[in-house]
Amino acid sequence: MAKSVVTSPAVLFGTHSSRLGESPVWDAENQRLLWADIVGGEILAADRDGTVTRRWKFADKVPSFGLCESGRWVVALRKGVHLYDPESEKLTLLVEPGPEPATNRLNDGKVGPDGAFWVGTMDDRPDRQPLGSLYRVTADGKAEKKVEGMTVPNGLAWSADGRV
Repeated sequence: MAKSVVTSPAVLFGTHSSRLGESPVWDAENQRLLWADIVGGEILAADRDGTVTRRWKFADKVPSFGLCESGRWVVALRKGVHLYDPESEKLTLLVEPGPEPATNRLNDGKVGPDGAFWVGTMDDRPDRQPLGSLYRVTADGKAEKKVEGMTVPNGLAWSADGRV
């Protein structure tokens, strides 16, 4: 027997245009949607109605980030994974995964069911080559390469049971 699928039409969420919006994260504690504008070098917050309520600006591209239990964020910039305090805006390098080719940058990342930050790297040249990798970054700053030979690692997700 086929499962029924409930669909609904897409609805515009706010009116803000990001240059390259990625890495949406629901912040349940503050009841807001957070996302990164990679090219704009910022993380934005919007209320449930889509109104942008806050922006955090960085001096580099912001490909992805995740929420930590401490209230800080784990933020991937071009070359390094950092811990960031959104209140004080203090940024502290956690690790630079690699070694990586000079043309690579960090890309999509998510906090996994294991509590680690999983983040990919990609060739940032227009003619992308499969030089990227997927890393597992732990809270103590260790980065372990899990997969290599990727072109653009993106859209990280896990099965409901967290095993896949």
